[in-house]
Amino acid sequence: MSRTKALSGGSGVVVLVTLVAVFGVVAPAVAAGPAQGTEGSSVATVSGTDAVPDAGSVGSEPVTPAGPGTGPSAGAVAGPGDGVSDRKFPGPGNGVNDGEFAGPGDGPGGGMANANVSNVTLVSGQRVTVIQSGNETSYVVDADVEMRKVETPRGTYVYPAGTDFSTFDPSLFNVDLLVDQGLTDEESGAIPVIVERDRSGGAVGPQRAGAGGLAGFEADRTLESVGAVAGTIDKATDESTPTLSTQTSAPTVERVTLDRYYELDLDDSTEAINADSTREERDLDGSGVRVAVLDTGVSDTHPDLDEGTVVDEVDVTQDGTVEDDFGHGTHVASILAGDGDASDGNHTGVAPGAEIMNVRVLDSQGRGRASWIIQGMEYAVDNSADVISMSLGVRPSGDSPIAEAVDVATERGVVVVIAAGNSGPYAGTIGTPGIAPSAITVGAMDHTTGEVARFSSRGPTAFTKRVKPEVVAPGVDITAACAQGALVDCSSESPAYATFDGTSMAAPHVSGVVALMLEENPDWSPPRVKDTLMSTASSLGGYTVYDEGTGMVNATRAVDPRVIVENASLDVGVVDENGTVTRVVTVRNTGDEARTLSADVVLRDAESGQPVGDVSVNRTEVTVPAGGSADVLLSIDASVPEGTYSGRLTFSGGDRTYSAAFGFTRARTITVEKRPTGNTSVEDDKVWVIPHTTGVTARLLTVSNGTAEFIAEGPGNYTVLSTGTDESTDGPVLMMETAEDPDRIVLDEGGTAVYDLNASELRDAHGPMVNLSTQAELRTGPFFGLTVLDNFTDTRRARFSEQSELAAVVEYVMAPASEHDGETQEVDVDSLYHLVYATPNVTGPETFEVDRSTLATDERTYYRSSADQRLQMIQLVLLKNTTSRWSDGGYWWNLSGRSEQTVYLTPEDAGYYTVVRTPDRRETEHPWLVWFQDPAPAETVSTSFNRHPYSSISLWALGRYVYTEGYFQVDQGPARAIYSDPGTDAEMSVRINGSTVYEDATGVTTGSFYLGYAANGTVIDVTLDASNPGGLSTRTVTDYRTTLGGEDVRPPEVRRLVFEEMNTTSAVPEGESTVRVNFTEPVEEAVVLYAAGNAASDPVSADGVDETAGWTRADAVRLNDTAVRATVNVTSRHTSVAVYGVDEDGNVVATTVYDAVRTPEENEASSLLAQYANDEGLVDTAGLQDAISDWAAGEISTDLLQELIAAWASGEPVA
Repeated sequence: MSRTKALSGGSGVVVLVTLVAVFGVVAPAVAAGPAQGTEGSSVATVSGTDAVPDAGSVGSEPVTPAGPGTGPSAGAVAGPGDGVSDRKFPGPGNGVNDGEFAGPGDGPGGGMANANVSNVTLVSGQRVTVIQSGNETSYVVDADVEMRKVETPRGTYVYPAGTDFSTFDPSLFNVDLLVDQGLTDEESGAIPVIVERDRSGGAVGPQRAGAGGLAGFEADRTLESVGAVAGTIDKATDESTPTLSTQTSAPTVERVTLDRYYELDLDDSTEAINADSTREERDLDGSGVRVAVLDTGVSDTHPDLDEGTVVDEVDVTQDGTVEDDFGHGTHVASILAGDGDASDGNHTGVAPGAEIMNVRVLDSQGRGRASWIIQGMEYAVDNSADVISMSLGVRPSGDSPIAEAVDVATERGVVVVIAAGNSGPYAGTIGTPGIAPSAITVGAMDHTTGEVARFSSRGPTAFTKRVKPEVVAPGVDITAACAQGALVDCSSESPAYATFDGTSMAAPHVSGVVALMLEENPDWSPPRVKDTLMSTASSLGGYTVYDEGTGMVNATRAVDPRVIVENASLDVGVVDENGTVTRVVTVRNTGDEARTLSADVVLRDAESGQPVGDVSVNRTEVTVPAGGSADVLLSIDASVPEGTYSGRLTFSGGDRTYSAAFGFTRARTITVEKRPTGNTSVEDDKVWVIPHTTGVTARLLTVSNGTAEFIAEGPGNYTVLSTGTDESTDGPVLMMETAEDPDRIVLDEGGTAVYDLNASELRDAHGPMVNLSTQAELRTGPFFGLTVLDNFTDTRRARFSEQSELAAVVEYVMAPASEHDGETQEVDVDSLYHLVYATPNVTGPETFEVDRSTLATDERTYYRSSADQRLQMIQLVLLKNTTSRWSDGGYWWNLSGRSEQTVYLTPEDAGYYTVVRTPDRRETEHPWLVWFQDPAPAETVSTSFNRHPYSSISLWALGRYVYTEGYFQVDQGPARAIYSDPGTDAEMSVRINGSTVYEDATGVTTGSFYLGYAANGTVIDVTLDASNPGGLSTRTVTDYRTTLGGEDVRPPEVRRLVFEEMNTTSAVPEGESTVRVNFTEPVEEAVVLYAAGNAASDPVSADGVDETAGWTRADAVRLNDTAVRATVNVTSRHTSVAVYGVDEDGNVVATTVYDAVRTPEENEASSLLAQYANDEGLVDTAGLQDAISDWAAGEISTDLLQELIAAWASGEPVA
């Protein structure tokens, strides 16, 4: 029990004497409970209002229990529901609500109540809770190690300090990506990974806490082409078992990457590339060429694909079907090889004689993991595919196994054609696996306008700066086969077909051309096919090679090229020094007579399109002998300004022009210098580099010998972020610098601003204090931020980059050392301090002084649904004075068996969301209980969490529109904590004059409905129906009804529904029990019913009271016009309760709570007195003070308080 609660009205002795007189130990005849009115006759239905007299007072220290709804009175002990500031849950437009959980439009509370909450367990074993509310996201860590958080425009990374990113793909710690990939704990119990084996035999496996190997890894497929296995790492549920631990039998590991999902590249075309005329003139249709379509499946029953076109089919997804449930693969296959039967030949594919291998690597939602796609490529190669066609991809990554698999397939003789992606028109957006060097990467163009499609992804490739795409093909308004019954919509006019845009459509055009080429030239290698396609493509004019490659494919010329420019895509990449770059270009003559060609070369600034620089060939005319070749030397003077350059080398002769593409990025090496403070070390510190350039991802560098280097992505701003440790204090160092066009960026730890905490007042009050957690955060704007989170550290000092545009936050969770050992995450302490200090600008050193007199005090009671239920608690911080709303809340703390606690909060810089949960959320979904408070200096409040029964709240606004917002289940604490578990089975429905106008079973809590003209008498009903898998309040059903035309058109709410004899484990003794019901406004009629166990049906609704079998109407006494007290008979393990109320305008609230409370277990202490006893089983003065405070807050009944006073007076043990 907490021993720190204070009472107003004089010394404890005087107050106790006064209460003895009031409550009947001395004068029982005048006993009156808090806010209890004159006892009238017991009635089943209460009408009217009884007067509520003041209880008497003795001596000069009056104590006046205030009646509910009367507001606090001077010197009074507030009655239940009144609190310090007569808190109530506000409706829309109520404005400020004195620090209580806000409703919609009233502040942050409404947003939090509707937050999307998910948990993500990392491969390193830590669990991150992601709370998304509006545009704000908070990341809460459940960990026992020091953690780092880095916010970038491409996602937020959360990882343990010291993570080896040379082994672990940073994407494994990109929490936003993991959520997007459906890898929350609610959705998946494992993390899919690709584990690349060390093929040298000398590598050390991944490290976590000094342990090597991959415990919990289960392989489900072998990817021989990339020397890897794919599988899953189980998310450890045993807190003592790390996700990654020693496993001596595991192979040595070189790299672990996320086996992420790849997606489709969706955003009379064949004649545009001369496919029709080529087939006709040269009698080609792709016969004998086998093309593997790696996609969502192919419908071999479609008329365009049903006559033996599909010769092989396999599913490598987890769906277990080769059917095309999505529809994309069928569309792609028919562009490539459809025979046009369903359109009388109007929609014939490029190579209708080609054989299609249906390799299903994408599921029914159009997504496929990297390992599925790699295995699909391996299947195609092993089963005699000549061509692999893929219209899929994701944002580029630097070292993807899937790109390596493309190169392996090419080396084994298979041509791989891949869609470029649909992230244009921005540079550097070619997706993975299209970035693979050997792939023929295809952009999209509009064959009706001759323009590159705006959506088509552009080069150069990220990181390596290669020329991509190689060519473009039609990808706008492409009509092809539509799989019947699939997810995609077929044309209403021609149901056998559908029309789409995307590089998905462009790639199969090129795959079809390749089939024609291989039919004519079956011995051509993949490099020869690629060079030929590029050599013979037709430039669209006015575009760079990063937009179109060498141009639009030309089937006629590709089949019979006459001349081929070998190495038609010249790999120059990044140039970071002045000087001349040379490349040898080979021109090959495939004809039977010599050809003389003129050579021309041009280099342009890729951004402006203007010719630049000095570029030349060693001869402007070249004669190539029949069947022979000739070399041309290309020379590029790289002494040009920083930027990206597009080059085109052409050879012209007769009526044809042959092209090669080259390009390079003139870049500079940027050095990040990190200088330590004092004699500390910065060796191996991590530096994140984020270019302010569209489409460019962050880079992660490691400091070596004081520096780290990277190649600039181009002109513009660069932000670098780094964390370190001041080894003299063990405090974190957070640094952020942004520079425009830098050559060198200096991070000087010695020049940072020191933030420190003076907690001497806490030491004076409690003795030594321990830091349970410390957090330092540095950020600017919405995209860039650093956080260091550590527990049980001895330091309270942090260093920040000193810049006025940066905001800094320090946060401490502390407890007296006499109550906590500073080593465990148990917070079984009487006093807990949560101190937050924020500055909107870092302009110099700060020392924050803890002033206990200004701290807000929160006296808390934590209720449990059973005697052995474990609870965890965390407080999220809502910052007031910085550019960032959220600061992450740190660690989850275990409350052990504690039911009461005093929490002290700094009010100036932050508001607080307190979240209470059970720690086993992945196994059994239990409620989140969320309460917001914006404390005032020196304010004292009392709050309760998880007090049953759970009821509901509905907020209303009526006008031309009906606006309703429902909170399905809320507890009975003074501030009404929101039950916001994402797994709640919840349904909201709205009816107008009996007709349902809205129904949603997904847990959505808001609805807005246009009324137009609504006559008086229009009846509006709202029903909230929610269940939870916890043991109590298993289902709450609430009906609200309002009838237009009265003065008040807002239904009353059941504000408080309390079993007064319930203890903090939610147990009520068998026999008669008192239920206190408070409404938010006066009611003319109030009914309370109860039932043993989980009764079969709702006894109350908006239509009235239906005393069905099993439900009993309780005897009730009117306390005032908003409150009644009813007596129920508890006879079974669980008791359900229902309340019905009607106001003077006929507005109705009717709520039923199933399994509202429980009786104690056999081996559970049934004495409610025991919770106020000391270790010797006696009710001492401190215990009685606690009881009085709980009685004043409405937490216990008058009868129980009288028993405690008697036990205190007698000195007899109660436990």
